[in-house]
Amino acid sequence: MKLDNASDLVRKCFSAWETKDREALEGLLAEDFTFTSPNDDDHISKDEYWKKCWPGSEKIRAIRIDKLFEKGDEAFVRYECELKDGARFRNTEYFRIEGKKIKEVEVYSDRVQQPPRLARRRRDRADAEVEPRVAGPHGCRSGQCDHVHHRQHNLQLNR
Repeated sequence: MKLDNASDLVRKCFSAWETKDREALEGLLAEDFTFTSPNDDDHISKDEYWKKCWPGSEKIRAIRIDKLFEKGDEAFVRYECELKDGARFRNTEYFRIEGKKIKEVEVYSDRVQQPPRLARRRRDRADAEVEPRVAGPHGCRSGQCDHVHHRQHNLQLNR
């Protein structure tokens, strides 16, 4: 794939993750590449990125790009990632390009969506363990009371 613009680099990056092609990805990253994500990654170096992030590529079944916006040497991409266990998640990432290399990536994460069978099992287990809490002097159960004077109390109990 010819790398003429930021969008091409982003697509090539995701292709390398999906196919587990570290050599291809290494060729796309700048020497002073940094990576930031909500997972306690604040502008980590390329070496730390390989140690901390790359092992996760083994869990990936597929990556589907939903949206890709480019302006000059910057791009935003929203994608859905499907893991081998069936879980899915969506992220948005910001890419900054310098000299036809990826200089910086910032990740904005969504929560992991469990495969339906696991989510159902966890929900059933959680329902069995939860006992309703009393919210006020009228014996209203949390989340069920609509008395004006209990609404704030119910909100606090449901946190």
